[in-house]
Amino acid sequence: KEPVTNWQAGCVFIVDKKKAMVVMGSKDEGFTALYSESVGFVRFFTMYWNFFLNWG
Repeated sequence: KEPVTNWQAGCVFIVDKKKAMVVMGSKDEGFTALYSESVGFVRFFTMYWNFFLNWG
């Protein structure tokens, strides 16, 4: 197998159901993060996470 040289990653952290941080990036481009304490932002990513948990 050839080694993977161009990869991307992302994750969402939700802390105490009050804060959310979304991290995305790639090896070549670097990483960036978006942090929010907005109720709507936290609710969106909580619903997003629950959708995928219940989908499989």
